[in-house]
Amino acid sequence: MKAEQIFVHKLGIAQKEVRESLYWLRLLSESGIVRRSRIGQLMKETQELVSIVTTIVVKCKRNARDK
Repeated sequence: MKAEQIFVHKLGIAQKEVRESLYWLRLLSESGIVRRSRIGQLMKETQELVSIVTTIVVKCKRNARDK
């Protein structure tokens, strides 16, 4: 496996983990266990991480395909 493939694979794992974190934050908020006002900023930052990691994965895959 090439270094680029390993990198994309690891990023894919990170992407899944960040999405799962966002899932649990939403669950905490929607269930009323934690007030939205307490974790709203954390949820926003987690969503930003999802977007960042997803963009990196897409660009890496595109670059690998174009080589």
